[in-house]
Amino acid sequence: MAILTAAVWYKMVSDRFAEIKERKIAMTSIQYQYHRLKTLTKTAAAENFTNLFELPVLFYAACLVTRIEAINGWFMTILLWLYVITRCTHSWIQCNGNDVMMRGNVYALSCIVLLLIWIDLGIRLVT
Repeated sequence: MAILTAAVWYKMVSDRFAEIKERKIAMTSIQYQYHRLKTLTKTAAAENFTNLFELPVLFYAACLVTRIEAINGWFMTILLWLYVITRCTHSWIQCNGNDVMMRGNVYALSCIVLLLIWIDLGIRLVT
């Protein structure tokens, strides 16, 4: 997930600087988010970057809990990697063409996987 976040950050910065240079946008005209939203058109990577600091925070917390509590096993390992794969797929879709229906389906799948991770963690912590 950290590699994914770094890759999306790089794409966001690359897209942003390319658009600023191409369209000759003054930096002072986009210093606040409100102005960036009105001015910049290549925003998919920026929106995805923001999204990577929303629900994935629960993934990071789950990883910490599994490490602290020494929770392991094939089921949890599969769920954790499945979450990473679905988030990579979601980011790829959003940053490369942005098919909203496909992205929404992958996002929903990632949410279900994250829910299963926390249900499994809850059961293991209670028992």
